[in-house]
Amino acid sequence: YRIRLAFARFGIEAAGREGFYLWLGRLVLGGGLTFAMLVLGLPLLTSLIGLVAGYVLADGMVTRAWNRMRTDIEAEIPALLSGMKSTISTENNVPQALADTAKTLRTGGPLRSWAEKAASRMHSEGHPCLDELRKEAASVSSSLAVCVELVGRMWTTGGAGYSEAFESAADNLRDVLGAR
Repeated sequence: YRIRLAFARFGIEAAGREGFYLWLGRLVLGGGLTFAMLVLGLPLLTSLIGLVAGYVLADGMVTRAWNRMRTDIEAEIPALLSGMKSTISTENNVPQALADTAKTLRTGGPLRSWAEKAASRMHSEGHPCLDELRKEAASVSSSLAVCVELVGRMWTTGGAGYSEAFESAADNLRDVLGAR
């Protein structure tokens, strides 16, 4: 996902060929830097450092894209939690509440996209999808993993008491993310 995300910024669909595109990016950046150094009159041996720099720059591009996406998701989690808290009080169907709340998030935002897919999977696959959603969320952000755990517990446990517990936990997580 990290490599796909980095190349999507340039309009390149890297799905299924992530390794190829990463190496291509490293070589293009490295070759370009090496060529620029040669044009500037640096010796060949010194100019070859451009290949190493291209490798580092390509990897940095992937890391920056991933970190930006994680930051964007974590910035929207308080809105997701607030929306879920409000929606849960009127909607007993947790996957539907998640889908409704996702519609209130920023259009085109990574959390909205993730929440819509999660709600769709919850509708179609039922409770068994929670384990995969937890793993996926944990690979993105610990805060998102906590959200999935809260929503999952709400869905499997339910009841008015858990709605209140969800609200309390959501408020606490929102405060922590707000402080961050």
